Amino acid sequence: MKNLKTAENVSWILLNAIERDFYHDPDMKNILRHTIRRVSDGTNCWHASNEFRSKEVVRLTAHLSKRSAYHDFCNKNFRHEHVVPATVIYEYIGQLKEPTYSAILDTLIRFCITATVTREEDQRLDKLGLKSKMPAQFHDYTHELFDDPFARYKIAGIFENLEPGFRAT
Repeated sequence: MKNLKTAENVSWILLNAIERDFYHDPDMKNILRHTIRRVSDGTNCWHASNEFRSKEVVRLTAHLSKRSAYHDFCNKNFRHEHVVPATVIYEYIGQLKEPTYSAILDTLIRFCITATVTREEDQRLDKLGLKSKMPAQFHDYTHELFDDPFARYKIAGIFENLEPGFRAT
């Protein structure tokens, strides 16, 4: 997650949408999903500020030292990924039994994670039908991957390839 202040503000927006009964309005869904995405996207240099990167991305970008050059190279060659798709976060918040500011903020902090992955790793998600949804195990409270933000990456064999931390300065 990029910016706690943004997450706090978005939490208030989402809580107000729920309290005013327009959170589930079909006309508002895309606006609210986009708002949720902004929590994890942060700046316009997404790749340069992702929390995780594939080891292959790290290897192929080791020669890049400037933030803008790093982002441009990644933008052309890799994929900026929301580890938990915004649609899933939107649905998760919409199903909270007690949608409070704190519960929404905790959800955003926990699930708004981004990663830069190779195109091949991104295709693994596509082939498994996990491009914009989480695997069934994420929703099964008896499974070890229940509520695990990296569930689809673990199912796709991408998780082991991730390195945490910022690369570009």
